[in-house]
Amino acid sequence: MTSPRKIHWGLSGFGPRHALYIIHQAMVILAHRDRLKAESINFELHYTVFEKRDTPGVGNAFQIDCDAAVNTPVTKLPEFLGITDDPMFIALKAFADLPDTVYPHLKKYRAAILDDLRKRNPAAADLFTEAFEQNGDIKRNVACMTRGKWGHIQKQSIGQALDFIQTNVPEIKIEIKYLHEVVNVDFTNPKKPSLVVRKVGESDTNTKYLPFDFVSFAHGTSLVSPLKPEVALRAYSLTPNHDTLRDYLRRSDVIDTKNSLKRGKKIVCTGLGLSFYDYATLLLAFLPGIESSQDPVKFIRDNAKDYQNLITVISRSVRPPAPPRTALNPNWRGENAIFFSAQDMHALRLQRNVDWLSIAYEFLEAHIARSLSKVPKEVKTRESIAEYMTSYSDDNNKYLAESGVTETDLLRAGFVAFSLGSGIEVDVDAAEKNLIRRARYTRNGRFGLPMFTASGFEISSKDKYNNNANSDFFKLWDEQILFNYASPVPIQNIIATMFTSGIARHMQGNFDQIDISQEPDKVKFVEMTEDGPVEHQFDALLAPKVMRRDRDPVLCATKGLVKEIIAGVPDYGKGGYFKTKEGTPINAFDAGMGGCGAKVINKEGLLRTAGARWDGLTNNHHAASVFATQHAYHTLALAIAVCRDPSGSPIETVASIYRGILPDARLFNQEVNRFKPVWEDLQERLLFLRLAKNLAKDDAARYLEITDKIFDLGTRQSFLEQQKEDNNPYYEEQHERIMAYNPPTLMQYEERFADYTRPQYKDILEKSFLPGVATRQEETRQQDTMGEQTCIVETIAEETVHVERADDSAFESVNVSNNNDIAFETVHMPSNIEREGDGSAFEIEYDRNYAYIF
Repeated sequence: MTSPRKIHWGLSGFGPRHALYIIHQAMVILAHRDRLKAESINFELHYTVFEKRDTPGVGNAFQIDCDAAVNTPVTKLPEFLGITDDPMFIALKAFADLPDTVYPHLKKYRAAILDDLRKRNPAAADLFTEAFEQNGDIKRNVACMTRGKWGHIQKQSIGQALDFIQTNVPEIKIEIKYLHEVVNVDFTNPKKPSLVVRKVGESDTNTKYLPFDFVSFAHGTSLVSPLKPEVALRAYSLTPNHDTLRDYLRRSDVIDTKNSLKRGKKIVCTGLGLSFYDYATLLLAFLPGIESSQDPVKFIRDNAKDYQNLITVISRSVRPPAPPRTALNPNWRGENAIFFSAQDMHALRLQRNVDWLSIAYEFLEAHIARSLSKVPKEVKTRESIAEYMTSYSDDNNKYLAESGVTETDLLRAGFVAFSLGSGIEVDVDAAEKNLIRRARYTRNGRFGLPMFTASGFEISSKDKYNNNANSDFFKLWDEQILFNYASPVPIQNIIATMFTSGIARHMQGNFDQIDISQEPDKVKFVEMTEDGPVEHQFDALLAPKVMRRDRDPVLCATKGLVKEIIAGVPDYGKGGYFKTKEGTPINAFDAGMGGCGAKVINKEGLLRTAGARWDGLTNNHHAASVFATQHAYHTLALAIAVCRDPSGSPIETVASIYRGILPDARLFNQEVNRFKPVWEDLQERLLFLRLAKNLAKDDAARYLEITDKIFDLGTRQSFLEQQKEDNNPYYEEQHERIMAYNPPTLMQYEERFADYTRPQYKDILEKSFLPGVATRQEETRQQDTMGEQTCIVETIAEETVHVERADDSAFESVNVSNNNDIAFETVHMPSNIEREGDGSAFEIEYDRNYAYIF
């Protein structure tokens, strides 16, 4: 065998995304090693990693000195393509499978961990305690530890995995340069991008230009203080840590020599997001006596009189605080009569250039109103932070007592289902399986993070971001994100109790209203009230850092140099690669802030969001794991392309293969047009809901009575006829504005997705192994399409496949694959096969269950 081709990658950042990426890359290579050898494809991936910190794999989310609690459980490894029963693959998987590492560790050291948590973060101690079953087993579907504990275990696992790779996977070479940062880029040669690197703390004169075959950016978020520079010097803005917070509170004379909070002292905190929760829960450790308490909520209530208004939280608006995670999954637990299914959502999401989230929310609001005996306007009526916290406290108590569903439960279940791409379903997973049978091209491999990343693409695109629908969509989107990132009940219960007991309070204002006081060692906040300005004095200031796109050096460096949606917002290709202004691929991939959507003010002074391509959904580790696996598949395909054609553009080669595996446009159109009747009926139901809302006014019983008629077309029509007789023009006036069905073309639909899907990567890799495939792929696809009859799955029975004809021609053969896309076979049939009924469908006897015909 010839010497391996060396392919050099430069990685900016070594947090969870890049650390897991290298590990998953090794697993992907091991799973395909036999095929690579059989095809004589020989390469080495040389990774040079630049990391600002001295620790691998933790990033901002899992810093090992962080005492704040996580809000999600640990996610499982995704299923890998290729041969996964190889002993080497299994050995590496043992290091990469974080749940199987984390949970046994927590169980083994339960007593010591709990003792430490009670001293450092009583709220996290309560979270940890609640995560254990009575038999001592740990629940794997709830959050249960601090970010630091997660990071510590993850760091160890990553270290073990990297050692294994260095010894057992010669296809990968790794050099990690800690305390180095990428400060600029040079994309002059798109095939040889350069990173401009320096040691942390050194001047710009000591930078080095380092060229690579490929570069990848996952250096995390750029965090800055939200305060004026002179005020920031007086604030605590560090990683939430018991020891550093204790030292700050001592310097501020807020705690005594026994580390107990002094009565009468006042602390101000900026923002009401989860970062505030991190700081506030750490403050509890300084309440005298709480360490020995088994019930921190009761302890707070019993001691609140001594610490009234201890904490004042300032936020720019009365944005809802993070709700409790009282719904642990997206399955609907409200009233079971459902009229917005996964199929309805799919029809809605197929519509082009529409604010789908606002429409979906109208249905969610109606379902909640029916479930809780309300009218729609009584859903989400909380206005002040005090009202939110009182309501959340009630929600937490109902959840802990298992005494029925709440509005918060239903909002979270609905919003999470929408994020995944589903509707309101009792069993979201089962609904998705059924939907794939009707919509293979548009659903297979898309559920979850792919649908989430596709959610805001069109409405934040270059042509569509500057309109009112953009504002409406992203207002709801931000709320949906808030419910996705909901706080675990034990944590939220403590936070809510701090407010309801009077220990914490809220004020609205801008952070630039916080300043240094004339009184020694104090800060002040000037509150603007109806009676005029009121000055408040504080002894300590907690100011969690905030994300700023304009502080990301790489994102700033690419501004104006790459293809953009608007200035500073890159227009990425599949898999997150940058493009030149002319659209040529640059061998540079991004997984950072550039694709998270930029908030901009247009010429009329209105807020818009541009370039929303990806986010973490509900779990940072999950997002990192999905990115790592997808990026690893892409890297393998790119490496094969480089070996096949060293002078070509590997990104274009992979893109060409991808275009070749796409379904025929005619078949795609047939599939999406199946949902036209669903879309039309969906709009009729939407107008009917609006009519019910209009007629019922404040009468919940009347609203339920009217909406009970929504399920059947005939019943709806009878009710509408009665409205005509009563000369009520509302429905007819609304009906005039009904939208025509406007589905995307094949390429418009594919453009929504930031990356290739898992099934697409499988096909791309399969085709990549075939010599010369890149040059003939699309031509072959056209010939194959012309020579085959194609069918769509309608229903599936055991060992029998029920199919629908794609056109009026006779079937001679069809391609058959199993549910996991592992094998493809052709079934030949005589042209005179007996068909059912009108001849539109027939059955094929086949010896594999769950087959799809396409």
